[in-house]
Amino acid sequence: MHRLRHPISLFALVLLSLVLVLTVFFVARPATILGIPIGLSTSMSTDMPTKGIDVSRHQHDVSGAIVPIDWCEVWNNGYSFTYIKATEGDSNPPQVKNEFLVPDVAAAETDNCKLFVGVYHLGRPDLHPDAVNEAEFFVSVAKDYLKPGYMQPALDIEDSYANKVSTDALNVWVDTWMKTVTNETKSEALPNGVQAILYVGKSTAKRMYPYISKYKLWIADSNHPDGSGSPDISDTPWKTWTFWQYKPNSPKGSVPGIQTTVDLDIFNSAQFDWRESLIPSN
Repeated sequence: MHRLRHPISLFALVLLSLVLVLTVFFVARPATILGIPIGLSTSMSTDMPTKGIDVSRHQHDVSGAIVPIDWCEVWNNGYSFTYIKATEGDSNPPQVKNEFLVPDVAAAETDNCKLFVGVYHLGRPDLHPDAVNEAEFFVSVAKDYLKPGYMQPALDIEDSYANKVSTDALNVWVDTWMKTVTNETKSEALPNGVQAILYVGKSTAKRMYPYISKYKLWIADSNHPDGSGSPDISDTPWKTWTFWQYKPNSPKGSVPGIQTTVDLDIFNSAQFDWRESLIPSN
């Protein structure tokens, strides 16, 4: 066997190989700090969130008895995000505010749980033609959760209420509410404001005009209660969906930590990056 004339050459060769291996390793993976990908929330797991729930005061009421939600139990059973109702209707008495909003958000995002949290408003275009008042009421109550790191807020338009309003008026109402929330949340930290998403059932989605499809879609479709497949958004102006409520009123006990029925949701991780569903730092 031929011996190297200069031993230092072998050392240099080994060192060069090590440098190449380390370069490939770090270039091929995202930059991290303490194992957390830069640009992601520290509470985000290595897998993008896909399963979630949406709750209101109802999930605290068990036959008239007020009970807490065990958010860590929810988290431990694979649910990584939640939408929590903040308000309903406008600011005129009697105001409808979820008295469990603050404690639920605090409990859901503790160090032991770290669910992603978003808040929603139940719109009542059937009762209040002034969408501006409803939007301002929502922002006044939910302002602490309309900040970077939280999920984009949602406007909930139920079919039963939408059916009492003409199609033209409904589309104008939704667009006005959305634009008002954006304007009301503009600040030095958020110069572009906060953009909400729209929750609707299939029948209401079909009544929406194309210009409403600029808002992300959270569709309610219970034809696949096991969450398989995809929701039906045919005959709607949307070409895709962001969230899917696939099983409303899932039976008691179906989600550990919640003692009532509860709505189950899925995030469309096949087409969207989870970070797109969070309020960004402008």
